[in-house]
Amino acid sequence: MKIIHTADVHLGASPDMGYPWEAERSASLWRIFENLIEKARREKPGLLLISGDLFHYIPSLDELREVNYLFSKIPETTVVLCAGNHDCIKDGNPYARFNWGPNVVGLWSRELMSVPIPQKNVRVYGLSYYDNEADKDLYAGAKREGNEKYHILLLHGGDAKHSPVKKNALMAMDFDYIAMGHIHKPGYVIKNKAVYSGALSPADRLDAGKHGYVSVDISEYGTRAEFVPFSPFEYIDMAVYSDEADTVGSLEDKIKAEINARGKDNSYRITVKGSGSAAGRLRLNRLWECGHVLEINDMTSPDLDISALAQRYKGTLLGEYIQKLSGRTDETGRYALNEGVRVILEAMEQE
Repeated sequence: MKIIHTADVHLGASPDMGYPWEAERSASLWRIFENLIEKARREKPGLLLISGDLFHYIPSLDELREVNYLFSKIPETTVVLCAGNHDCIKDGNPYARFNWGPNVVGLWSRELMSVPIPQKNVRVYGLSYYDNEADKDLYAGAKREGNEKYHILLLHGGDAKHSPVKKNALMAMDFDYIAMGHIHKPGYVIKNKAVYSGALSPADRLDAGKHGYVSVDISEYGTRAEFVPFSPFEYIDMAVYSDEADTVGSLEDKIKAEINARGKDNSYRITVKGSGSAAGRLRLNRLWECGHVLEINDMTSPDLDISALAQRYKGTLLGEYIQKLSGRTDETGRYALNEGVRVILEAMEQE
C-alpha cells in the first residue's frame, strides 16, 4: 500500500510577518498543500496521513470547508488526520463536529483511539490535543488491536512540552509505521518505522533546509519510508564576503548574484564577512529589490593595512603568511589573507 505522510502544514501561518511579501508567503502554504493534494489525485495512494497541525490555529468553518473540498478531489485516498498542539480541540474548535467527507477519518478523541478502514485492510491509531501543551507521553502503552493486515499510528509530539515519547518506547510499539508530527525537520527516529515528515513547507523562519513529505510503501515485505522534497521555498543562511575594495553597490551586486543562483522565492538571512566598511552601509529595504532578504548581519572587521604589516613583520610567521597569500586576487584568497592576518595578530597580542 502506498501512503503519503505529511504534518505541520500550518495553514494560516505568516512566517514573514512585517515584510512586503508577507501575504504572498502565507498564501504559499495553502498553494503547496493544494499541490500535494493534486499529487495524491494523480498517484492515488491508499492513505494520506496528516499528523497534526494542519492549521496554525483553531480553524474556522469556512477554512474546514476549503480543506474538505480539497479532500473530495481524492476520493480513492483515505485521509487520516488529528489535531496537534497548534490546532488543538478547544475554544470551539469545529474539527470534531464538522461534517467531513466520506474519505476522511478524524482521530478527534482526547485518549488514544483506533479506527478500522476495511477497504484498505488497515487500522489507524491516534488522538488529538486538547491543549497547547502535553508534558506527559500521550501515547504510552499504545499497541495494536484487531485483525487488519496493517497497523499505523499517528503521533504528534516528541519534545518536553509535547508528549515526550522516548525512542525505546517507539521501538517497543508493534506498528507497521508510526507517522510523526510536531518536529518541523524531517528525519528518522527509527528507520522505516517511526519517521518525522517535517513541515510540508517551512512555516517558521527557523525552519531551515529542505521540506516536503514522506512517501511510504507498506507490504508483506516490510515498510519503506523515503523523504521527498516538495516545497519550492527555503529559508537560507547565506554568507557573502567583503574586502576593502567593496562598495555598497558591489556588495549589493554580490548579494543579488547569490540570490539569483539560489532562487528568488527563498527567504535569506545574510551575513557579511571579511573586511571593509561597505557592509555597515547596506540598507535592508534596498535589498528587497534583489529578493526576500530578512536580515543583514555585519560580521566584517576594520580594514587592515596589509602592505604596512608585511614590512613591519618581514621575516616572521606573519610576514611569510602575507607574502604567500598576497598574490591571490580572487574573493576567497582575499578573505583568507585578511582573516588569517587577524588571527595571527590576535595570537601575538595574547603572548
